[in-house]
This record gives sequence, structure tokens and C-alpha cells, in this order.
Amino acid sequence: MLAKVNDESPDMTILLGDLVDWFSPENLTFGLDLVSELRHPWQMTPGNYDIAALTGGFDQTDYGTSASRERLSFWRGTDLSTRTVDIGDCRLVLLDSALSDLVDGSDGWLREKLKGDQTNLLFTHVPVDTPETREYILSVDAKRSMVKYLQRGAPDLFDYHVEGRIPHVFSGHLHFAGDLSRGDTRFHLCNMGITMHDPHRDQGAVASATLVEGEGATT
Repeated sequence: MLAKVNDESPDMTILLGDLVDWFSPENLTFGLDLVSELRHPWQMTPGNYDIAALTGGFDQTDYGTSASRERLSFWRGTDLSTRTVDIGDCRLVLLDSALSDLVDGSDGWLREKLKGDQTNLLFTHVPVDTPETREYILSVDAKRSMVKYLQRGAPDLFDYHVEGRIPHVFSGHLHFAGDLSRGDTRFHLCNMGITMHDPHRDQGAVASATLVEGEGATT
């Protein structure tokens, strides 16, 4: 996948989170060393696994994870905050939705950043909560929890900020792909893979890359 992305030579690559299977020094090193092979700038928005540490062992019945945004500070200088990146005629809006919510102050921040005539593209790990995304996710897996797999902490994100302002929204988290629409907005649910440094588990992964072309820029 990295070789194919490098062959396309985009202006920038956006990673949609869950670069690692869980937070640990070994996994962070493994994942960041891997993406360092990209020959162009890259940005990342965090996923829940990127900040979730193990609470049990591989062979324990109480295996689980505990997620905290405090772990973002350990990502070796990688900026995983909510932020924008302007490239060509596009404003890339990267939202930290790792805990299926948004950080405090996001509403006012979004109102300010989405002003202007630029083309806004939204990148977020957890899909935006809309009737279409709910219906699609449940059609693929009826057991999926909407509390976990949609932005439960930002139920009005589409109505207040996306509608009429953002034509394309890119998200991960689900581990299956989809392409949906609501009004003039397209939702690109991207398939994804997790990297890990773990001798106990399969190193195989499934990932996808989407090429986005704007005037004077390719992402």
C-alpha cells in the first residue's frame, strides 16, 4: 500500500486513525516507522486504538483496553489534535473523534474554520452520525453498537457544520467500506488496517487509499 501511495505522489496523505492495534511504545515505534516510508507530507487524525492501552493479557479472559486522550502526548511529536491544513484550494479539516465525541470547544472552532470560499474536506476517524450512516452500518453488521461506531458525542455535527459547507467526509473505524450521500455531502467510509508489533497475532491487514484531486493539489 505504501509503495502504491508513493507511486501516486500526492501532495499529502491523510491517515484516518487506528494506525496501531493498541497503545504501547513498541506499537507506536512500529507504526510511525512504517509511515515514515511515505515520500511526501502526511497528517493523521487519531483513532480509538491509538490511545487505548491493554488492561489484560493475550491469554486472559479479562482482555480489554482503556482509552484516554492523555496518551496523544506520547506520539513522538506527531500532531493528532483537531486542526486544519490548507493545501491548494482545499481546507482539510482533521477532527479528533477517537472517543466517539469531539474535544471541548469544537463547535466554535468549526464555525470559524469553515468560513470562506475554500473547498472544505472533513477527515475523522469515527463516522458522522446521520440516519444514512446508521442504516448502512446496521445493514452490514446488525450487532454494531451505534454508541461506539458513530460520533455519539456530536449528534448535531452534520446539521450544524457539515450540511452545505463540506461536500466530502472521510472516515475509518468500521473496517469495512461504504459510499453514502446525504444532501450534497458524500460520506466515504474507508476500509482500513491496523499495524502492530505483536508475535502473538496475525500481521495481515486490509487497507484502502482514496485519491482526492482538487485544483492544484492531490491528497
